[in-house]
Amino acid sequence: MVTHDSRIASMCERILYILDGEIRGELKLGKNVQNDNREREQKTIRWLEEMGW
Repeated sequence: MVTHDSRIASMCERILYILDGEIRGELKLGKNVQNDNREREQKTIRWLEEMGW
């Protein structure tokens, strides 16, 4: 799946950051379990900010 929505991306086990057709980063979040959605989303947003998104 491709998305620009960090909330949707945070539901995945693994996120790849692609820029100009090249993989620039990877975030492994693991299995999505109940009650950790907020934490996953915050972790995703921090990572994306570090990547310059």
